[in-house]
Amino acid sequence: MSLDPTPLDPDLDLDPDPPADPGGDVAREIKPKRSRFGLVLGVVAGLFAATGVGAYFGYEPLVRHLVQRETARLGFVVTYDAIEIHGFFLGAVLHGVHVDLDGVRGLDADVDQVVVDLDGYRAQRLVTSGVRVTVAASAADLLLDLGAWINGHPDLYRVPGEGTGVALTWADAPGDAPWLTLNDSELSSNGTDATFRTKAATVGGFPVGAVGAAWANAASTITLGLGNEAIADALVRVELHPLDQPATALLTLRPTKLESLGAPLGLSLPAPGAVAEGSVALSLGKKAGQGAIDGSASFTLTGWVPPHPRELGGIVFGDRTTFAARLAIAEDHRKVTLTDAALTAGALKLKGGGTIERHDAYAVSALDLKGSLACADVARSAVASSWGDLAGQLAFGVARIAVDGGVGIKVHVEADTRDLRAAKLTHEVGVGCGLKLPKLF
Repeated sequence: MSLDPTPLDPDLDLDPDPPADPGGDVAREIKPKRSRFGLVLGVVAGLFAATGVGAYFGYEPLVRHLVQRETARLGFVVTYDAIEIHGFFLGAVLHGVHVDLDGVRGLDADVDQVVVDLDGYRAQRLVTSGVRVTVAASAADLLLDLGAWINGHPDLYRVPGEGTGVALTWADAPGDAPWLTLNDSELSSNGTDATFRTKAATVGGFPVGAVGAAWANAASTITLGLGNEAIADALVRVELHPLDQPATALLTLRPTKLESLGAPLGLSLPAPGAVAEGSVALSLGKKAGQGAIDGSASFTLTGWVPPHPRELGGIVFGDRTTFAARLAIAEDHRKVTLTDAALTAGALKLKGGGTIERHDAYAVSALDLKGSLACADVARSAVASSWGDLAGQLAFGVARIAVDGGVGIKVHVEADTRDLRAAKLTHEVGVGCGLKLPKLF
């Protein structure tokens, strides 16, 4: 900017009272008012120019800082190969991204691209593509760490986003074969709840095909629904309470036909037409530095009772069988031990225990149950099966007076998931009935 003054009019009186010159000449003093104004304009323009240059050269580092700060605020430790800035404080695109969850051991992800949209200085949306998640940790360890992580980063659930091309592999420890594999999955969140779809899932070596899930976060509870995007209509509902001490999980199976359960797993289940429902409550504790899981399970099967001779139809009656047990899952998650198992079908009550052992592509189970029946009840059932209920009641009245003792029953079941219809059931019956002797004294 030029600061040269405009040529002056010689007749213009700039000072009405010029001081007298000793030599008689009047010295005209020109006061540079315009020059001062121009100088101010120049300084202001310079400041604006300097600010613009500074903003230009400082914008990209500032956006990088905002992206790093926002991902950290949401609980992610992020590194990347390249970043593209778009718009003026609108966001950035990250390429070649590696993600860890702050404080969560055994879980990391590699992402081809992450788009972070900013609203001012806050992340308002996250969009990912090409996500590969790797988990190498026990379920107990992972849920404990996730519980603390979720509690420390509640804002994560308030940020909408979506992910495509999501793949996940989960093994109990580094180097182990994965027990869960998901491929070609999609994730979508609106800031309050989320839905998840996968076109191909494998659980415990069994391909289960497409799986849908949904979850919501409320009061430190994560709820998942498997089999339907709507949690209320999901076939299996899972409630995780990662902040409990220890963390807990509740799995609930809605009334479902057995063939509907077996088909996705490629299993041919017995009792076609029967309907199963039940729940499993788990406590995800710690033992010897690894994950120890124990809890209880209870199931009801409607439309099926254990096979039995016709003579016991008065004891094994109805169309409903219930099963309940305590369970403990080994630290390597390959063996489940059942204790305090109880099977009830009509008046038949058996108790015992067993095991379920998981192999790479199948599982085998063994169950031993035993119980006893009063001889009078056996007599009533046997007579009623041939001559009707009235005759059975008469036989029961006589047997209760004249017969003492009971009939012991032992049942052993072996099953292999590769062919459940070929499950082996063996039983032993010990008759300990005898005539009651009159008391002489």
